[in-house]
Amino acid sequence: MSSLFLEIFSEEIPALLQNKAAEDLASSVISLFVESCGKFTLNKKEVFVTPRRMGFYLEGLPDSIAPKKEIIRGPRLNAPDAAIQGFLRKYNLKDKNELSSEGDFYVYRQVTEAIKMPALAKELIEKALKNYVWPQSMRWGNNKERWVRPIHSISCLWGNQVVPVTFAGVTASNFTFGHRFMAPAKIIFNSYNPKFKLNEDYKSQLKDAFVILDPAERRQSILKQIEDKTKDLGLSWRVDASLLNEIAGLVEYPVVYLGRIRAEFMDLPPELLVTVLRNHQRYIMLEDKHGNLTSYFVIVSNIKAENDGKKIIAGNTKVLEARLYDAKFFLDNDRKTTLESKVEKLKILVYHAQIGTVYDHVMRVQQLSTLIAKQLGLNESLISRAAYLAKADLTTGIVGEFPELQGVMGYYYALHDGEEKEVAKAIAEHYKPQGLSDSLPNTEIGAALALADKLCALNSFFAQGIRPTGSKDPYALRRAAIGVLRILEKFNWQLSFSQLQISQDVISFILTRLDSLRIEGTLKENWQINLV
Repeated sequence: MSSLFLEIFSEEIPALLQNKAAEDLASSVISLFVESCGKFTLNKKEVFVTPRRMGFYLEGLPDSIAPKKEIIRGPRLNAPDAAIQGFLRKYNLKDKNELSSEGDFYVYRQVTEAIKMPALAKELIEKALKNYVWPQSMRWGNNKERWVRPIHSISCLWGNQVVPVTFAGVTASNFTFGHRFMAPAKIIFNSYNPKFKLNEDYKSQLKDAFVILDPAERRQSILKQIEDKTKDLGLSWRVDASLLNEIAGLVEYPVVYLGRIRAEFMDLPPELLVTVLRNHQRYIMLEDKHGNLTSYFVIVSNIKAENDGKKIIAGNTKVLEARLYDAKFFLDNDRKTTLESKVEKLKILVYHAQIGTVYDHVMRVQQLSTLIAKQLGLNESLISRAAYLAKADLTTGIVGEFPELQGVMGYYYALHDGEEKEVAKAIAEHYKPQGLSDSLPNTEIGAALALADKLCALNSFFAQGIRPTGSKDPYALRRAAIGVLRILEKFNWQLSFSQLQISQDVISFILTRLDSLRIEGTLKENWQINLV
């Protein structure tokens, strides 16, 4: 059994595409081998990916494909000459002498030659590369082929033999390159040395060139460095697996540095700080033993710099402060007027061309939320006030700059204006849940307002004949229906939907979501709902 190694070395691959692409490419090549050789069992499969390279190492592939004998039945012996000549041309035969007969038919006894695997590997890998479809891809130079980023080199070895795979104007060899800045020189695999162990030697050579191939190892390195740098400060990283995965896809050799936020910015709402640092700068947040955000943050660099990275820290801090100054400006400017005064501006925001403005939606939500509060025995005044103010932060500068903070900033502005805390909390919670993994509202006022918002959306879109079709759901109506069910289950609420003037189509749609959630085991088995 033989081994196959492939590395595609390119410009930086987007972090969120890396892992899936490497796995998919390896699976595609394996599937093509199975189609050509029949089933086999791999002894080893290793997939690797960094920002600038992706590939795999497979061990246990067939050494060759043995010759095959196949009997192909042709035309009848008394068939017209044209039919016989057509059969001969199809199989590249000169005359009938190359055929034999069985019963009333001509037959062709075809013998295929043994196939050498390096040649087959070249054909299959080229096919896999040409057929691979990236969510985002590009062409460069005069190449017709597309890839996620321009390719600089390809390394491909069958055992110790170079496989001359050609793709996008690049022919495979037995070399690669190290870290872009710290070890950019060419690295040649000593594949003709009998003692050369491809997989192990490849990893060690790249590690010496400041490239850590395994994303898990890069993640662990980041966490270990954070622990070493923060242990004397009594701090720890705010657990954020998705951010850590993304950062590990941005660096080949992670080096951790600590930055610090100036005191004047620490008064900003924590969610705003997290959004700026995490979503816009990809910094890791640190917290104290009580779970509170601290002024320290983690920069993960791709280079080991002099003077403990002072220039890197200074440069990153300067960029961060510019963003925080913007955030502080928007926050201060928004607070000059009340949240209530911003509701009128919703009249110029289109909710949907066929449905009306955001202000129209707010009025419908306010009316429905009051009816829900009446059925559930909740404070109608509080929920009506929360519904009226819920979308007002959409007109603020902060939400215009950081749209992911809608609802959250409404909470802070409501508190600043002296609104009831229950009202402010409901504003923050009324978008929840935004998916199966999102948390649910904690307060009854917030949950009732979230129900009203989602039911109004469903009612409005269904009334215009706009509903999900197949896999398409541009207005997240399935998500809204699931949110309704999850909220009702959490608070064990039973509502008369007919009194709420929810259409029968919407009720039927919600019930279909109920069935799917029961099948998935998302809802409690004994929970019942009666949408009357």
